[in-house]
Amino acid sequence: MRRGFAAIAAATLAWTARAAAQVAPPPASATTPEAEERYEPVAASRGRFELRWDALVRYDIIELSRQAPVEDIHRWRTEIRPELDWVPSDRFRLGVRAVGDLGSDSNRTNAARLDNYRSSGVGLDRAYLEARPGGFLILAGQYGMPFRSSEMFWDHDIPVIGASAQWRKPLGEMSALIVGGGFFYGPQREHDQAHIAVGQATVELGNPENVAFDLSESYWRFTHLEETGEHWIRQNVPAYAAPGYTPGSPYENDFRIVDSLARVRVAGGARFPITLAVDWSHNLAASERRYQDGVEASLRIGREGAPGDLQLFDIYQYVDRDAVVGAYNTDDWWFHSWYVGHRIGVSVTVLPQVMLRPSVVFQRRQDREHYLNRYLLDLVKTF
Repeated sequence: MRRGFAAIAAATLAWTARAAAQVAPPPASATTPEAEERYEPVAASRGRFELRWDALVRYDIIELSRQAPVEDIHRWRTEIRPELDWVPSDRFRLGVRAVGDLGSDSNRTNAARLDNYRSSGVGLDRAYLEARPGGFLILAGQYGMPFRSSEMFWDHDIPVIGASAQWRKPLGEMSALIVGGGFFYGPQREHDQAHIAVGQATVELGNPENVAFDLSESYWRFTHLEETGEHWIRQNVPAYAAPGYTPGSPYENDFRIVDSLARVRVAGGARFPITLAVDWSHNLAASERRYQDGVEASLRIGREGAPGDLQLFDIYQYVDRDAVVGAYNTDDWWFHSWYVGHRIGVSVTVLPQVMLRPSVVFQRRQDREHYLNRYLLDLVKTF
């Protein structure tokens, strides 16, 4: 297994070295665990095709023996996502992206191990149309979630199917208002046909070269969750725990969520910017107060992308049981709700847009005393 892991890592680095000079680096890819930006494909030259790709090589240790009398998990995973775009003008883009995964564990174990992905397989990840008339950004098809959110709320590796529109209105030289909405038919994993409606407003203030601040307020409505498989309930409250349970309705609570995300970035010199972000999720439909709220606070010092760049990060999360929909948020943490914990790590850029990112997750379910430790060693190639 170690020889296979090393070979894959070497092949990924070799490919990166050849391709780095050919691909212009856009914003952080969804493969990046710390990615928080909304999906914004990079503008390109007119009337041409573009080939872009990102990749992940991960070694993962999960100390389950701290929680139960079971063996710890040791596994590796590789993922590559090539994307081919046609850009007829600076206002339109057509994109198709495939995804290929290869891992050491079986696909049969993914549900039990709370994974959002398949260990091994090939599939279509994105197929979308993007239009930018005036100050609008319009997307339709299958693409990454376009609205700002933290990984506590939405896993940026999970695409959606539907349409969305956002409008950006400058309010001055260093401020802007962004409003938008969208409707999606969930990720369509294993016949998942949940309906998701989102509305969001964002205010941007400040100078990115000095101090910049943005605040996003959004409302998320999740319906038709009865179409999801029971293993997607995860740590949410199942309906059979409530009186008068009716088969076919797997969740006890509905999900009408207000999400507030605030971020401030201080340039702090060319190589060591400081970014602080706080996300608060509040489920208006939760039956009990102890199920309603989730908070993520993240601190990042430094940057990544150019060789020699260094970034330190610490992410704190406290998530009540139905504060988020556990089927759709990050699987870099073991539990998906009903927990408290930290993720601490460092990112070292070794080649252009290639980062080595070791991290450790200390996580405790709210109804238990002992922490579960998870160790991640990621080699990440972004667009």
